[in-house]
Amino acid sequence: MVSQIDSRLTNRTISERQIIDKNIITEIQNTAISIDGIQLKIIDDFNDIERLAEIIATTDRFKILDENGHADFVNEIRWSEREVIEKRDGIDLNSFDINTTEKAGLVVAKNWEVVKLIKQWKRGSVFEKLPRKTVLTSSALGLIIVQNYSPVNYFNAGRSIQRTWLMANKL
Repeated sequence: MVSQIDSRLTNRTISERQIIDKNIITEIQNTAISIDGIQLKIIDDFNDIERLAEIIATTDRFKILDENGHADFVNEIRWSEREVIEKRDGIDLNSFDINTTEKAGLVVAKNWEVVKLIKQWKRGSVFEKLPRKTVLTSSALGLIIVQNYSPVNYFNAGRSIQRTWLMANKL
């Protein structure tokens, strides 16, 4: 798996949903559960994906409308090419599959004072659009499950996510 580290990527291009071969899903599951105490639930039924899209979209809206969540949102995005090069982490704004208007909206939403007004006006459903669209075009979603909350389980869940990401990239 180490050889996959340099070739890993996150594809944020929104495209038509495709069915994933069951053998690939099995291999991904086996990779995830290769760490003790980890389970992986794959959700590939479209009705379940639709329900999860609503939950994830709503959660993203609440995150951005919360002052601490908004700070996390601003800090996880790399807003310029310079930031991408200098920091080499986070999410490159240009990697989102969005149009110019949506990009401008995200840039405006970077300002907490603007978002605070949106919250006061009881608006913000626009923050649900991208996560909903992304989830609805997903072929499958994966949920890492541990039995209880502990530092060891958090660490092992992270290890499992990394291995699973590398295997998914490989496949």
